[in-house]
Amino acid sequence: MPITAHHVNQNGELIYTISTPELNVVEQQTWKDIKNEPEHIELYQYFYHDDPRLTIERKSVNKKFIQNKIQSMVLDNITQGNYDAALDLLDNMVASERKPTALMVLHLFDIILRPQQDYGSVKQLMNMCEKAQRILLYILEVFGAGVFDCVWNMFRMHGATRLGKRRHVQMLAEFEDEDEEPYECSLTEFDDLWDLTARAIEYVEPRFRSGADRKEPSMDAPGGKLRRQQALDVIISVLEADIRSRKESASAITHCMFMDMLRPDSTGRRTQFDRYLDIIFSAFGLHDAKDEDDTSQTKDASSVGFAGRLLDMMAILSCCQNAVAAKPLAQQTFRRFTKLDIDGCATLMQVIQCTTFLATLCDMHLSDSDCSRVPEKCKVLRKASIYNLDKLFRFNLWTRPLYLDELSDVYRHVLIIYWRFTTFIHERFMRFEVRSITDNVVHNKVLTALTDEQRERIIVSTADASEKWHQHVETMIQDALSMDPDQEDAEMLAQQIRQTAKLLVMEWEV
Repeated sequence: MPITAHHVNQNGELIYTISTPELNVVEQQTWKDIKNEPEHIELYQYFYHDDPRLTIERKSVNKKFIQNKIQSMVLDNITQGNYDAALDLLDNMVASERKPTALMVLHLFDIILRPQQDYGSVKQLMNMCEKAQRILLYILEVFGAGVFDCVWNMFRMHGATRLGKRRHVQMLAEFEDEDEEPYECSLTEFDDLWDLTARAIEYVEPRFRSGADRKEPSMDAPGGKLRRQQALDVIISVLEADIRSRKESASAITHCMFMDMLRPDSTGRRTQFDRYLDIIFSAFGLHDAKDEDDTSQTKDASSVGFAGRLLDMMAILSCCQNAVAAKPLAQQTFRRFTKLDIDGCATLMQVIQCTTFLATLCDMHLSDSDCSRVPEKCKVLRKASIYNLDKLFRFNLWTRPLYLDELSDVYRHVLIIYWRFTTFIHERFMRFEVRSITDNVVHNKVLTALTDEQRERIIVSTADASEKWHQHVETMIQDALSMDPDQEDAEMLAQQIRQTAKLLVMEWEV
C-alpha cells in the first residue's frame, strides 16, 4: 500500500493518501498513524522527492514516431559518419515530440560505444559522445522508460534462453535490410547490465581473470572508459525512471525492469546478490585478499556514483513487498561493508540515499561490536529493534570495535556510530512543503515521530552523556596508541576521531 500523496488539513495535520490500485482502495491516514513505519516514509520520499503538490503536470506527449523519411536521413548520416548532422536532426525531432524508433535509440548507443567517425582531437570525439548521451536522456525525459525496451534484448545474456534468442533474432531482423550487412548493436559486447557496470568502473570479474583478454570494440576509440560510463549512466537513469513510473502500485514496482537484472533463485526469489555486490563494492575500494591481483582499487567519483545508485535501487525494492529479499541483501552487503577501509566506509555511507538500509548496516555493525563497556543491564538491547531509542543512547554509544589494533579501527567505529545517529534522526522526522492559499508562498514544515516522552528521555540521556562519550572515545584512542605508538598519521587520525565525536554531540544537542 504505497503512499501516493499528502496534504495539510484545516487543523494543520499532515494527511497521507494511501492507494492500493489492485483492490481499488484509497484511504487517508494521518502522520500519527504511519509515523512508526519509516520504510513507508522512505519510499514516499524516494518516489515523490519533488513533492507531488508542487509538481507541474506535463502535457500529453505526441505518440507519433519520427517519419520514415526523417529516420532514413538520420540513419544515412550515421552510416556516412556524419554524426553531428544526424544528432542535430534527431534532437529537433525529439523537441517536436516525435518518438524515435528502437533502431534510432540503439544507434545512439552505438555512437557512444563504437564511434566510427574520425575526429581531429579526443575532445571533439568526447563532445560528440556527450551530445548523444544528452539526447538519450532527453528522450527518456520526454517519452519515458518504455522507449528503451529494445535495449535489454541486446545484451548477450538475453540470448542464453531459447525465448530470448528468438526475440533477439526477431528484433535484429526488423532492423536489417536485405542489401545491407547484418546489424550488430554495440551493447552485444556486454553480457548484461552488470558486465557493462564492471567494465565501466574497470573491475575485472573473477570469471575473466585467468582467461585471455576479451576483444572489446568499445575500447578501440579513445576515451573508452568514459564512453562506457556515459552509456551506463543512461541505462541506470532508464531503470530509475522505470521504477519511479510505477510508484502508484506496489505490485507494479515488483515487475520493474531492474528486477530482470537480478537473477532469481530456484524458488523465483531474488536472494543471491554476491556477483552484483562484488562489482558495486569494488567502487568503494573492496579487494579480496585471495585474489592475486588487486583489481579493486579506490575508484573515481563517477564509478562511486553508479555503485551507489545501483545499491539504492536494490535497497528500495527490498522495501517494496520484499521484491528483493531484504534480509539476504542486508547480510550479504554487511559482509562486504565490514571489509571496507575508512575512506570506503565513509564514501559508502555518504552516497547511499536509502537511510533505512544504511541504518540497518550501521546497526548490524554495532550489534556485532565489543560491548564489554556497555552497562550490564543494557546489554539486552543488542537484539533490540533498530528504532529503539534506548538502544541508541544506552548501547550503541558505549560499544567498541571488535578488533581494536590501530586508530583507523577507532575512527571507523566512531564514524559508524555518528551515521547511525544521523539516520535515526532522519527516520524520525518528516520534512514537507505546503503552498499557502493566502499568499501563494511555499512553506517548509517539519514533523517528528518522537513522542513527548521520547523527547524528554533524550534530554535526560544527553544531560551527562556528552562528557562520558568523550571519555569513552579518548579511552579507545589511547588503547589503540598503546598497541602501536608509532602509527602512521596518528596525530591526524586522533584529531579526526575527536572531531567526529564532537559532531555527534552537536547533533543530539540540536
